[in-house]
Amino acid sequence: MKTTNQKGFSLLEVMVALAIVAVSLGAVIHAVGVSATHEAAMGEKTFARWVGMNQLAKLKIEHKWPSIGSSKGDEDMAGGKWVWKQKTLNTDDKNVRRVEVSVWRAGNEKNSADAFIVGFLAK
Repeated sequence: MKTTNQKGFSLLEVMVALAIVAVSLGAVIHAVGVSATHEAAMGEKTFARWVGMNQLAKLKIEHKWPSIGSSKGDEDMAGGKWVWKQKTLNTDDKNVRRVEVSVWRAGNEKNSADAFIVGFLAK
């Protein structure tokens, strides 16, 4: 018998290579899915922070001394409705008030706030 040098891969080598590629592609697809989910959540948190910061900016622009207590409202931003709750508190300085604004996507108020903003207003 004469031995010939074969050029190519055996069936077993091809199957092992395909298994490695399949596992790798599965991991890549999973990573892309997780990344897309995190990106959407970060977008929600960003818009919630903007709603909270806008609420504080409105208080500063109005130049009104906020009364102690809580108030609620809603805001439309980025194609969605956002609910905010504002809590105004005294500080050690009688000329400064602490304002806390919590923001949720409308309908998610039972969950923890998407954003929590704290600001201080001077008399």
